[in-house]
Amino acid sequence: MSDDFKSRDIPASKAIFDTHTAVRTKIEAANRAVHEALVAMVAYRDPMAPVVFGATQEQLEAIANAPKSKLNQIFMTGIPTFSLAMANEKFSTVLSNSDDPDAWLRVLLQSFPAILPIASL
Repeated sequence: MSDDFKSRDIPASKAIFDTHTAVRTKIEAANRAVHEALVAMVAYRDPMAPVVFGATQEQLEAIANAPKSKLNQIFMTGIPTFSLAMANEKFSTVLSNSDDPDAWLRVLLQSFPAILPIASL
């Protein structure tokens, strides 16, 4: 095992993301919110859950059904358990070249592997 991985072999209960406390707290809250959304989509058997979360239905069910007490140990580290759909070259480009949120939304929606059902208010 390389030294890089040895330094990462620590128990979840003792791990903490080495960043500002306020940042870590916000990421922890985001982890919980994303997990709650995942659990809700699995519970409602939403067919878009795999598209939204970029995972198989089986993977989502495993996460949704994992013991919350154990997941909380992971969430509390402050390490993000999610990724950003906005973190791609096309979205960065449109952010730099346009101040139109409609253009931003079009590019964001293109980042998903299937068309998300979007309603209009």
